Amino acid sequence: MQTQSIWLLHKAEDLLGFTSSPQSLALWRRTPFPGAGALMDSVLSELSPFAQVLAPDQVRLALAPAFPAGFWRSPLAAEWLEDVVGLVTAFCRELGVDQCKLQLDKDRPCVRYHADNVPLRLVCTYRGPGTLWLSEDNLDLKAAEAKGTGNDDIVLRPHDVQQAGEWDVLVMKGKRANTTPLYHKSPPARPGDPASLVFKLDVVQSGG
Repeated sequence: MQTQSIWLLHKAEDLLGFTSSPQSLALWRRTPFPGAGALMDSVLSELSPFAQVLAPDQVRLALAPAFPAGFWRSPLAAEWLEDVVGLVTAFCRELGVDQCKLQLDKDRPCVRYHADNVPLRLVCTYRGPGTLWLSEDNLDLKAAEAKGTGNDDIVLRPHDVQQAGEWDVLVMKGKRANTTPLYHKSPPARPGDPASLVFKLDVVQSGG
């Protein structure tokens, strides 16, 4: 399940063992469910940001009121929900915890390459352009951690920036992990891009 730099996933359960590995990124390349984009587009304007600490068996009930009733009338909505539950289950199992923090966001505020101050974060962009990330040999670490620098200082080879697609799953190690964290950022906004729906899972850390 691993290459030199990336821990490859073919299903959610393949995440098992990633935390103790030397890799900074676990990646699952996926194809969106047919019709998923149109379904998301139909409800995104009505969605509010969602953030709750949940166990896997609480996800279905917690997400039900977060979407308009029309969303759940589509059979595809139930398939999407099962995908979410599967990711939450795999994330909690890998970390040996009962709960994790689940977020759904429409905003993409992270314009500068950075590493998160967390042990581990799962990100899946269900709608819109996916997260950009840098391989370790394409990163000026000193520039990334210095104040006042920008992406032009941080990225060594702009043509070699990596990007996730819709429905791709990224599990990224942060600054509290056991190895070099993954530096990443939100994609730039471009005319014609669909609105975004970004799904995130985080460890529930002590002290908030």
